[in-house]
Amino acid sequence: MKNVLRTITLVALCLVFLNQTSHASAAASVQSVVTPNIQITLDGAPLLSKGIVHDGSTYIPLNILTKDLKLDGAYDAKKKVMHVKAKGKDVVIQVGQYAVNSVVNGHELWDAYGRVLVNGNNYVALSLLTDNFGYQSVWDSKTKSVHLVKIQENDMIWSSKKIDENTKDAIINVQYPQVSGLKNAEVQEKINTLFAAEAKKYVDTAKENSKGAYEELGFKYEYTSNYDIKYNSNQVISLLFSSNEYTGGAHGMPEQWSYTINIDTGTVYTLDDLFKLVPDYKQVINEKIKKDIAPMLMYDAKFQSINEDTAFYVKDEGVVIYFGVYEYTPYAAGFPEFYIPFRSISSTLDGKLPF
Repeated sequence: MKNVLRTITLVALCLVFLNQTSHASAAASVQSVVTPNIQITLDGAPLLSKGIVHDGSTYIPLNILTKDLKLDGAYDAKKKVMHVKAKGKDVVIQVGQYAVNSVVNGHELWDAYGRVLVNGNNYVALSLLTDNFGYQSVWDSKTKSVHLVKIQENDMIWSSKKIDENTKDAIINVQYPQVSGLKNAEVQEKINTLFAAEAKKYVDTAKENSKGAYEELGFKYEYTSNYDIKYNSNQVISLLFSSNEYTGGAHGMPEQWSYTINIDTGTVYTLDDLFKLVPDYKQVINEKIKKDIAPMLMYDAKFQSINEDTAFYVKDEGVVIYFGVYEYTPYAAGFPEFYIPFRSISSTLDGKLPF
């Protein structure tokens, strides 16, 4: 679910309204008919809190953060805000009618998380926990259980920088990450310079491309850019950057790009770097993608193969391959993503990581 930063057109706004309307009725029905019955375990031990399944997704009680996981936090019922502090993280969670928005170390997340009301208690999408607090989850369909495992995240601190500019022709809003606490100061500087330069380039390009827009069209172009931290462990970070450009028409034009970086050496990984010990990795990945992308293809598109420049990011214990809007699929499909566990690429990676 994308928050309002991405819904910059009338079409998108209508979709959000319809989505919220459906959630409103769903929320009412959930409160009256659903009993939390999804067992949640942490490192194999059952927690007191139970979850629910709503619209095919797992939801957990918001107070699991402080009640079961013992994080330092408190909920302000009047403001509908939970403030949680964890190692190296300061998280503010704003509870809305149908979703929650989060600010992590000053970073306003672009994605909102689903929220439903059950017996007067807030339940939020499980991904709020796994995205922001250093946990992985595994769904056990046989026992209807969610198994949480605490991840050993990299010993570093994330902060967020903003560039907000309002010119006569454009409104530009950019957030980009900076890191601190790395053992190698040279690598830290290299990473921060890379992200800062990317942000500046985006802003400069937006200014250049929007020149004369207001005089010609009577409105300002809109440019927004943000990021998600997809992986932060084993001395590797993987980030997904997203942007949206609205210059008129039925909808904006989104883009995505990503970086997977070794924080010891500063190496920016390509797919070939990741799988240099698996010569036939492309064949394995291609077979998976060909099967899954087939129903989504545009009528004149045909997927052949990935290459060393194919976009990807690392998540959990695998790699996510993704393609651009209109690259193979129609606009409505967004950015098609394909998660491939490392162990499925080669038996040599079973229980191991390629970095």
